[in-house]
Amino acid sequence: MQDSYQEITELNNKIADLRAEIDAGAADLAKFNKDIEIFNENRNRMNASHKEFFDRREELSEKISGLEKASYKLSGTIEKNTEKSD
Repeated sequence: MQDSYQEITELNNKIADLRAEIDAGAADLAKFNKDIEIFNENRNRMNASHKEFFDRREELSEKISGLEKASYKLSGTIEKNTEKSD
């Protein structure tokens, strides 16, 4: 009978230890999930920032291309006018 009582006590202690480990694991899991959420928010914010940057770069590239074409046309016009005036 004494052995059974001791065995039950040991099993109850092991159960208590396992429950404590489970609780600690659940707390760690909650922290990791929060860290993942923060990471995802930061990643989404950076992706939006990069998208804005590349959109702006594309817009400026188009403007530069248009200005280069206009400059080329004006240079041609100036050259033609210079040849006519000579």
